[in-house]
Amino acid sequence: MKITMRAVVLILAAVVMLLIFGRKEIHTDIVIDAPVEAVWRDFGDFSSYPEWNPFILRLTGEAAEGKRISVSIKPSGGKPMDFDPVILSKRENRLLSWEGRLLAPGIFTGTHTFRVEPLAGDKTRFIQEESFTGILVPFVDLGPSEEGFKLMNAELKKRVEGKKEKRPVRLLP
Repeated sequence: MKITMRAVVLILAAVVMLLIFGRKEIHTDIVIDAPVEAVWRDFGDFSSYPEWNPFILRLTGEAAEGKRISVSIKPSGGKPMDFDPVILSKRENRLLSWEGRLLAPGIFTGTHTFRVEPLAGDKTRFIQEESFTGILVPFVDLGPSEEGFKLMNAELKKRVEGKKEKRPVRLLP
């Protein structure tokens, strides 16, 4: 089988186009009526995820920069998927990000970031976003993952605010 120069150029052009257009992003956020430390405490309690988190079913390992963790996610309406991303950055009460790949760089890579931002009145904005790159990205429907992010955000809000409501009221003398 003889490959012509034209065929090589067409294949290279197709790969370049997939790499250029092989980028999608998801961004979700929610305002939680609690201080950053309270939100971070519940978000960072990975062992409790099976009790309340409908998107990240399991997260184990040391969440420290450069370390590999084990994660099981369940996109809305989909089947659970397991992967072992590497922690890119962790700043207590601020940010956690990881990168997961399918096979090799350039195929399908996701960089997932969680951020908490303080707002006035002891409120917190919880932000969850992911950037996907690679030649398979144009062929993947990210709607179920985005819905999973939203469900997780809502459940985290319920969990944190529910604890706030259960605190005893202190009466002044």
